[in-house]
Amino acid sequence: MSNKNSKTGRTNKTNLSLTWPVMDFFNHQDLKNSNPDFVDITLRVRVKAEIESGKIKDIGVLHNGKGRPKNVYAMSANSGVIEKAKQAGVILHSQYLVEKVADITNASSNPTPTNEVSNLMKAKAAIMM
Repeated sequence: MSNKNSKTGRTNKTNLSLTWPVMDFFNHQDLKNSNPDFVDITLRVRVKAEIESGKIKDIGVLHNGKGRPKNVYAMSANSGVIEKAKQAGVILHSQYLVEKVADITNASSNPTPTNEVSNLMKAKAAIMM
């Protein structure tokens, strides 16, 4: 089982290209299933490099009972992906938990206090005297 180009007989796997899963979000096991030729540590190093470059996002963890929770990744962390991850039981990181509560806009650049606010302030001032 010797290879003429190699002293050890092993094939060179340094130029393998990583195939990203086509799912909205995925974990390390999904990545391993779509890239069976890769070693686990190589996948983890490539995922870390892609997170640092901003290509993928680490959106949360998935608890599967016993053991360490599995990290969950997404190619884009838009609201649709985040909502699907929530429905699948992913515990999201804090930056993805922000929900829009109200939309506040100010029509004028110099807001004037309403009568209720100014009356409240006058009553508070009268009590303090």
